[in-house]
Amino acid sequence: LQAIADVPNVAKQLHMPAQSGSDAVLRTMRRGYDGAAYRELVARARRRIPDVALSSDFIAGFCGETDADHADTALAAERRSCPSVLAL
Repeated sequence: LQAIADVPNVAKQLHMPAQSGSDAVLRTMRRGYDGAAYRELVARARRRIPDVALSSDFIAGFCGETDADHADTALAAERRSCPSVLAL
């Protein structure tokens, strides 16, 4: 984050794949983070680089995903405020 913020010829863009908005699915995927940790990382990036362009990706229909898990992911994708989201 420091290099992106401080070096003028480094693009102010981060791809931050969330993968899922469901903590249960993230555990199944063995991602090592939960929704709260992801949201804090996004907030930290926005504080450090106010004009950062964020993109993300989400996986829909992961094995064992419930309707509630999917709803959590859909809500997370809407809340990310990323102009570029890839939903798989």
